[in-house]
Amino acid sequence: MGEKKPTYKEDSGRTNYTAIVQSPDFQKLLQVKKQFIIPLTLFFLIFYFALPLMTSYSTVLNHSFYGNITWAWVFAFAQFIMTWALCMIYSKKAVQFDRLTEKILQMRKGGTSK
Repeated sequence: MGEKKPTYKEDSGRTNYTAIVQSPDFQKLLQVKKQFIIPLTLFFLIFYFALPLMTSYSTVLNHSFYGNITWAWVFAFAQFIMTWALCMIYSKKAVQFDRLTEKILQMRKGGTSK
């Protein structure tokens, strides 16, 4: 007869979450997300905490950038830019995460892996 298509459903119709977690597609999704999110989070935290640490424990940012504007103000404004940039980067990267998730969901519904 016909070959049984691989799915993440048990014979009883329930979703087999253990099979999903152990699947190569799910493992790839976790790996791709970790490779992206961990470095971005570390960068964000270092950049974010650098301002209060540098203003509290050094005078590096007290020097004039332009007129009465010091480097501390430039650094603080750069944090807004950095946050917006990271949000845009994540939004673009989320499309890849969504594709991998959709592939897993298709297998859960009984479709075939692409």
